[in-house]
Amino acid sequence: LTLEGKLSRYNAIATEGYGVPAIVDDVALTAQTADIASTNFANAGVAGRYRVNLYLACTTADAAAGDVTVTISFTDGAGATTIVFGPLVLTALIRSATVRYIQLSSGSISYAVTHTGIYGTAQYSVHMTLERLA
Repeated sequence: LTLEGKLSRYNAIATEGYGVPAIVDDVALTAQTADIASTNFANAGVAGRYRVNLYLACTTADAAAGDVTVTISFTDGAGATTIVFGPLVLTALIRSATVRYIQLSSGSISYAVTHTGIYGTAQYSVHMTLERLA
């Protein structure tokens, strides 16, 4: 089977410039207990529109635990900017999911995770998919 031409819809979702959105990077980090230093998404240095899908979860709660925050950094037409997700409190088994759109003008897109007051057995997981739309 050969498909040719631009797809206008894929899995009942309207597509953008390339047809099916291109997955640039997929991050799956589990059993985390510390900060994650600023890290570039792979192959995310091409100007254009991107979608970040984020799933953040407390997987091992601790009554004395603090919280976790994810920061996405990039440069758009107005300059360097950040999008902050969280904080997600780690005192109960809880999760948060969100989607954000980015217009990258230059440079790359990076993510970092910071935590405050993680004590005892608290752990979290972070799952992100970065898609290039156009």
